[in-house]
Amino acid sequence: MANHGELTPHVWPPYVGLSTIEGEPIDDPNYGRGLISWRTEPDGSILGSARILAPKGIYTHVVFYSGPRKEHPPMPGHDPQQVPHPVVFDRPGTIEINPIRNGEYLPRQGW
Repeated sequence: MANHGELTPHVWPPYVGLSTIEGEPIDDPNYGRGLISWRTEPDGSILGSARILAPKGIYTHVVFYSGPRKEHPPMPGHDPQQVPHPVVFDRPGTIEINPIRNGEYLPRQGW
């Protein structure tokens, strides 16, 4: 049997979180990573959105994770992304990240 190629999966991150200069506040009871909801737009682009629970703090980076808890590490190949300017919370709240862009494209056929 001939080998016709190699199938390589690309895993999109399922969770997104925030970090401060000190790191992710994963042990704070007011913190929760956001589950990313992925959707395909009519032009084939793939976008996501998520809501993160954030305690008081100054957030400087968005980080993609493999799961919601401390034991779930950051996603390989998805380096922390610095936000354009720090996000400051003087009390617990939520941050909605929308859109989250995925570099892949699914071509659409007109029917």
